[in-house]
Amino acid sequence: MNCSIVTTQPRMTFRRAGAQWCLVIALLTGCAGNNVKNATYVDDAPYDPIAARKTDSSPDSSQGAESKVLVLDEIKQLILQKQYPQAEARLRLRLVKSPRDAVAWANLGLVLSETNRVDLAEKALRKAVDINVNFVAAHVRLAAVLKRQGKIQASLEFNKKAIEIDPRNTYAHYNLAILYDLYYEDPVNAYAHLTKYLAETEQDDKEAAVWLKQLRRMVEKQKTAKVDGATVDETTGNKSTIAATSAPENSSE
Repeated sequence: MNCSIVTTQPRMTFRRAGAQWCLVIALLTGCAGNNVKNATYVDDAPYDPIAARKTDSSPDSSQGAESKVLVLDEIKQLILQKQYPQAEARLRLRLVKSPRDAVAWANLGLVLSETNRVDLAEKALRKAVDINVNFVAAHVRLAAVLKRQGKIQASLEFNKKAIEIDPRNTYAHYNLAILYDLYYEDPVNAYAHLTKYLAETEQDDKEAAVWLKQLRRMVEKQKTAKVDGATVDETTGNKSTIAATSAPENSSE
């Protein structure tokens, strides 16, 4: 699990069970317990690869398409090797020639994010999703950048958009679980998205499995705390009438 830099603290207190779990994970892994998951290189395949190629300003020929693939493959290797200055230079050159290359814009956003220029990263990633509205990986990366900036609601919306495009996207489901648990104190939706993440991921994510058990207990506790339309204040034991808890998100998410 990558330890991404996070500049905003979640809305929670250490009395909450979820916060206690995050503290345990922080001690075990050295992470903050609320870092997001992201691909290390942003690609639009297999969701809309043809559309991205046709945004190239060069003539739509097999030779041009092959050249683009070779250039992006070289850039991909630079990014994977974390040679960010070289990757940025190649990406900017690529964008001079092909200003509507959504993949190049998305990876420029990745490079800018990894070098702590998050405002510029947001602009580059917004450009990518404007060019290719079905570019799911760019939506997920943009959501992560927005989270780093403290734009939590916007981050939530872009993760949800990613799931509208690809309902099985593990990155977006995992990141939505983080946002709902730590920022919205909503264990119901956090549990739903983490369940979907674990069902789809190919990783043996033991930390997420532990987190899921904790969320399940929180959901059950939330249900049993309601008595005849009232809730029990855990600190005083007093009952107070509250509005009904919002329903879980649509199952397609």
